[in-house]
Amino acid sequence: MKHLYRTLTWPEARERARDKAVIVIPVAAIEQHGYHLPIDVDNVLVEHVTEEAARRSEGRVLTAPMIHYGFNEHNMGFPGTITVREYVFIDFCYDVAHSFVRQGFDRIVFVNGHGSNQMLCNLAARRINNANPNSPAAWRMPASSRRLSTCISSRSSWKKTR
Repeated sequence: MKHLYRTLTWPEARERARDKAVIVIPVAAIEQHGYHLPIDVDNVLVEHVTEEAARRSEGRVLTAPMIHYGFNEHNMGFPGTITVREYVFIDFCYDVAHSFVRQGFDRIVFVNGHGSNQMLCNLAARRINNANPNSPAAWRMPASSRRLSTCISSRSSWKKTR
């Protein structure tokens, strides 16, 4: 079964929403990482973790395309760094997740690979939950394959708490 959202046709996307697949949205940044690592290392790592988790999920998880850019104002002194203003980032993440909600997906996880995005992803997830009280459970979590696996496999963890 396909595990990458970008490879689905629209009828397949509709079917996966009906099947209650979990949407995982990887989020990271383009920034400096010293002299020895490429500027997109955050993206490479979180994309690998999320795609591998989805691949192993036996169809329960779809990895959405990456959100490559994040909040990075504190690193703008380093060439190669790209930043997005906080509220623009929150709005963008919200819009992406809300698009999945409108398609019928009701379990969405932001998996963050860049420290400064953490609270902003949390706010975007909270906005999704507040705007859709009867629908999705939107979460954010750091990029950890063990935590992602545990979260997705534990159906009881998807109960909304208010």
